[in-house]
Amino acid sequence: MNKAIYVLSENYHQLLKSKVLKEKDSRIKMLYSGDSGLIDESFPKSDFQVINKSNIKNLNLNNLHSFVFFTLHSTKENFYLIRLLRKKNIPIICFQESHQLFIQRENIFNVILSPDILVTASSLERELIKKNSLLEEDKIVTNGWIFNNPNQKKIKKSKRILIILGASDKVAPSSEESISKFFKLVDYVKTNFKEMEIFVKAHPQESLFYHKNNKNLSLKYVSHKDDINLIHHNYEFIFCSENTQAALDLMGVRSINLISFQN
Repeated sequence: MNKAIYVLSENYHQLLKSKVLKEKDSRIKMLYSGDSGLIDESFPKSDFQVINKSNIKNLNLNNLHSFVFFTLHSTKENFYLIRLLRKKNIPIICFQESHQLFIQRENIFNVILSPDILVTASSLERELIKKNSLLEEDKIVTNGWIFNNPNQKKIKKSKRILIILGASDKVAPSSEESISKFFKLVDYVKTNFKEMEIFVKAHPQESLFYHKNNKNLSLKYVSHKDDINLIHHNYEFIFCSENTQAALDLMGVRSINLISFQN
């Protein structure tokens, strides 16, 4: 009998990634500890189990192959869960959910509690982890970025522009993005693409914030639930913050305009 692999997702984007993993390995059972209201209605509810982290101890953890995370922040819940898994000798694996160190210029790393194995997003991430002494080298595995969407569609001549933002300084203090720089970017796009309809995809934690601060710019907002890999073909032009995973995902499949918020 095959041992099960539990994969814990703490937000919708991680849940999408856990589905990719499940398609590659049928032993995987998907757990979700985030806000259920953030899950797109089209996502099959039967594919995952909603659970509070504190209740994972009540699951059948005997004869488990491994337990998978996407982030390992140093929270009280994570500390007790990691301690429980180690007590039961269950291997702890963490998949990097993005090329975080590269995107954030080595300022942010969300694998704080040490896993037994860290599957990095790329060989570059591996080198940056080694450079900053963030994890023992023998715990790092590199298989490349495995979350790409292989089913790409033809880009539509839609007269639509999509602006993709990263986390601003309201979410990540070290970020160079800000609401004021965003408005300057919108002014530039509106001036140079007068016949185009402008859409904005904000960072998941900031969607409502940008919407409330629209300042009558007549912008339309794309839901944070929408996977950029599945919707990008609907936009003729894309302006994308260089501080996002979306930039790396899209550069391999289409032309995009990279935005730097340094100045």
